Parts: sequence; structure tokens; C-alpha cells
Amino acid sequence: MKVTDEHRAHMRERIREYVDAQKGTGNPTREAEWIAAGMSGRRYRWDIVRAAGLIPYICNTLYRYANDTHIDTALRVIVRELELGEGK
Repeated sequence: MKVTDEHRAHMRERIREYVDAQKGTGNPTREAEWIAAGMSGRRYRWDIVRAAGLIPYICNTLYRYANDTHIDTALRVIVRELELGEGK
């Protein structure tokens, strides 16, 4: 995986914080809810990135050495680690 462990851990923590903050609000935070609404797993992952406020981090840090495919691979792992879905 091209995204470093340190950068993946940072993204995982920000996404975990976002998901925890959404509990009980009725806002969907699981991959299956996006897919049931007709969206893709990739759309789910990137919507979560945007909602968690990670776009500036990705632009300023990850794009220096990684592209969207590399970042999406890291996001698949994060989704599985946080048990938010299958990361498909």
C-alpha cells in the first residue's frame, strides 16, 4: 500500500471521530446504507472523507506521493478496520 501507516492512522482516527459523532443523529454512516441508496462503495468512502474534513489533508499531504487509487485502497482498509462495511 502506498499510503503510509502514519497517514492511514490519521485518516482512520478522523473518520472514527466523525462516525462516533454521528451516532444517534440518524445520519447514515455505514457502507451498506449508501449501497442500498444506489451509490457505490467508492462514493461512500469519499463521502465519508469529505464529511470527516479530510479533503485538505489529502490535498496537502497525500497527493504529494499518492493518487486517488492509492488513497482509495487505504480507505477500503479503514472501512474494514472500523467495521463500517466490506470496503468494496
